[in-house]
Amino acid sequence: MPDVAKKVFEDTGVSSKVITILGDANEEVKRLEGKFDFIFLDGPKSHYGKQFPYLLKHLEAKGIIVCDNVLFMNEVLSGEYPAHKHRTAIFKMREFLAMVESCPQVESKLIEIEDGLLVCKK
Repeated sequence: MPDVAKKVFEDTGVSSKVITILGDANEEVKRLEGKFDFIFLDGPKSHYGKQFPYLLKHLEAKGIIVCDNVLFMNEVLSGEYPAHKHRTAIFKMREFLAMVESCPQVESKLIEIEDGLLVCKK
């Protein structure tokens, strides 16, 4: 998938403005340097809560973080007790959404389309 994204960035002429970071996101967020206008978070859903504070520190004022797949098969908002197979991811995503909603540094909007996007503005 990173190759597809890189090709899109090249084809649209923005590759010189985009940094694609591959690797263990829990480690990579700790090594970030500088400030960013836009961050797209996509990775293991149960880790979003650990990664978000690091990303927020590197987000410019009025910058945007988009978090992908936050509804996790539409089970996150169901309020039901999840099946064992996905329980941890669903509970962690519920905690993450509550954390972002109560974060005074960002305004956030949950977009309930497909598997959900969370858009956060600093």
